[in-house]
Amino acid sequence: DLWESYNFASKVWISTEIFMYGNRVMTLDSMDAPVSQGIVPDINLSADYRFTERISIFLGLNNILGNDWQRWYNYRATPFNVRAGATFAF
Repeated sequence: DLWESYNFASKVWISTEIFMYGNRVMTLDSMDAPVSQGIVPDINLSADYRFTERISIFLGLNNILGNDWQRWYNYRATPFNVRAGATFAF
């Protein structure tokens, strides 16, 4: 796993996460033989813009490569998705 974050002028935060998942059994075929997946990269990017110490907006891009894989047996990972929103701290 690799994670990096960078702060531009105390306003903009850019982050990236790279996960590499190794060989594993995804499911069983019709003959009950295991079906394996190879090594799968999972790359995520995110950005935050802080208007003040209490107010910010964010955008996150997950599974950018859109890989179809399973983190655990018969549990599919979420395909490419986008998260966006605003935060307010009291």
